Amino acid sequence: MEDSLERSLERNPRNKLLRELRVLKYFYTFKELESLLEIPSQVLWRYIMLRSVPEKTTTSKLLEKIRALRLFERVFEEKLPRSMDLWGYLGNPGILELASLKAYEKYGKLKIEIILSAPDEYSAALASQIATSLKARLCISSIRPLSSNLITEPLQLCNGLLASVGVPKKCLERNSKILLVSLDLDPTRIKPLIRISMKARASIAGLFSLSGSEENVAELRELLGEEVPITFLIDNKVLYKGSPGEHH
Repeated sequence: MEDSLERSLERNPRNKLLRELRVLKYFYTFKELESLLEIPSQVLWRYIMLRSVPEKTTTSKLLEKIRALRLFERVFEEKLPRSMDLWGYLGNPGILELASLKAYEKYGKLKIEIILSAPDEYSAALASQIATSLKARLCISSIRPLSSNLITEPLQLCNGLLASVGVPKKCLERNSKILLVSLDLDPTRIKPLIRISMKARASIAGLFSLSGSEENVAELRELLGEEVPITFLIDNKVLYKGSPGEHH
């Protein structure tokens, strides 16, 4: 059932709504959603549990309300502890589901073939979730690669030392469509992935991150160009003090 919903997400607004409601339920109680969406909690429960589906008019109204009320943005404003760091967010399964939903909405039509993660465990966890959603192959970069047949690029670590990021050559096929996934948009960690993809002659179709900033985007565009979509869920200003946003 879930696989069918994901494949038809864009074609059927009802499926889009059902998935959004399932993600929202990680952060809002049924009573809160009842008040916000003006739908009885019992009805919402039936939708989320796939016991019934909303009518076309109801679907449109609910999708509009979710957007108008900024329910996904308010997750970061109101529903998560302010003291939580970026890595802590991934301990919440709802964040992974939300990231997966947004990645699918943004890149689902692009027929992504490979998800290439940044060289850290948190990015790999995020990439794994997105790869499942997009039905794409997962390729994990590492500064401690197990394979000897690698495409490598230098990486400057936070302590100023240099390391080497490696990706198995078999992982990146020529002309394959790649989505780069990273926990954050730190150009220092992402630029090596871009260069590795270019060496493999793969096509970078997008870049997805949990957090980022307009400054990060501007710097990464120097390598990616203007046409490659860059998406992040949480603005760094929000993460550390301001209000959330999503860059398209």
